[in-house]
Amino acid sequence: MSLAAAWRRYYDDDHYPYYHNGQSGETVWERPADYETDDDDVDDDNEEEEEEETLAETANLQIEPSLAAEPPAPVSPCPPAPPAEEFEPRPSHIAVSRPVQEDSDEDAFGGLDTDCELGIAWEGVGFLGDEAEGELVDCISGEDPGKAAEQRLHAIVTLLQTVGSEDEWAQLVKSDGYAAPARLLNFLTPGVPPAVATAAAQILVLFATLDAKMWEKQSPAACVAAAQSCLEGIGVAHAKALDTSAQAADEELGAWLTCLRDILVSGFDYDVEIASDSKRSRRRAAIREDIRKGISAAQGAKVIIDAMVEATEEVFLWCVRCLVALSALQDEGGAGNAVFAAVENAASASHEVGEGLLHIYNDVATPDREADYEQVRDAYLMLRFCRDLFHDSATATLLLTNDMMVLVDILLRAIQDLPAEEPLREDALLVLKGLLVNSTWPERQYRKDEIRDTLESLASMDGKRIFEGVPELATAILEDNKAALA
Repeated sequence: MSLAAAWRRYYDDDHYPYYHNGQSGETVWERPADYETDDDDVDDDNEEEEEEETLAETANLQIEPSLAAEPPAPVSPCPPAPPAEEFEPRPSHIAVSRPVQEDSDEDAFGGLDTDCELGIAWEGVGFLGDEAEGELVDCISGEDPGKAAEQRLHAIVTLLQTVGSEDEWAQLVKSDGYAAPARLLNFLTPGVPPAVATAAAQILVLFATLDAKMWEKQSPAACVAAAQSCLEGIGVAHAKALDTSAQAADEELGAWLTCLRDILVSGFDYDVEIASDSKRSRRRAAIREDIRKGISAAQGAKVIIDAMVEATEEVFLWCVRCLVALSALQDEGGAGNAVFAAVENAASASHEVGEGLLHIYNDVATPDREADYEQVRDAYLMLRFCRDLFHDSATATLLLTNDMMVLVDILLRAIQDLPAEEPLREDALLVLKGLLVNSTWPERQYRKDEIRDTLESLASMDGKRIFEGVPELATAILEDNKAALA
């Protein structure tokens, strides 16, 4: 037997092929040039060429070769017939729990092939095809209970779990002008069965994690309609969670809340906000304005607050994130903020919101801009909420005295630990400015000496060594609170 004939193909746990030569003992991921087929491993000589042609013809996916995930180098040496677990793992798939309904038939979607390239598998699902479009029309018209559409959406989640890398999926999300997200948005339409709409919302959440600009690329009207559908979905899912107390119901509720929050924050980019005169900043501002006008803050806040009742901690924190994002869209702080008014009217939730806010802000107060930019945006939104909260004394009382002192602890840590050039320090100072005047702080004067020393240190710094405006703001806060900080 020649060395060429000794090559055999095997598969790892993720069905990724690798090749082993029984004579030389060599094991490789790439198909050897002298690889030949055998009875146990039928392999057309033109298989790779056919796959490439099929992928090129796939209308819904255009992946640059340079973006394709390369398999890791195999461990060496390898045994003659190496099991897949002896190799370094293939790049992991997107972590996601499949949103299968209890009464659904998981295998009803026939022909789903997960042992192929993502482009081919995606084409097999046919989500952008005429048949899927017909299912969507029937769902909206009420002529179909949505079983087929739901199974097709579940097939997409199966692909997310088993086929392709994150880079490949990110390319798919944005391909053809974000065609897949646009089609999913159509499922968030009044009349679509709840199970189908929920599955679509869960996939949209996953797609948004792959492409941060996904929602920004949708039309404002589509975003507003989707946000309204999210509010409706939150109400339905919360009622289901109260009725069944099942984990699946909480996952559905979490998906709707996450989807809503993604839409609400789509008009925010912290670096863009700083460059307020840029073209992109003006476009983002227009997105925020469209969403603000299209969604009733009072109604939305009520739906979100109602979902806090008997919620798990994870769901509760997502409710807080949604309230924070909804508040950021409002023009006014203090008593004029409709979100604050809704929180104040909900006596059972008013102080719990403050606790949730501190929990989230404590986790993102000093974000690593390079490692996780989303935390920078989250920190900004939390500070924006607090700044508006302390706009006047009427709303400052929504935060209990003990919570106010915890916030002082977090603010001081952020102001002291953030890099000198980090703009978030200025936002933290703006919160501190309102807190010192409009909260119960003057009665307690909590950590007065440290606050004064920190402000004096910032005020004395050269503007070239710190974010512009911070020394002046620190000086102004010291002057406004001269007596209290003495």
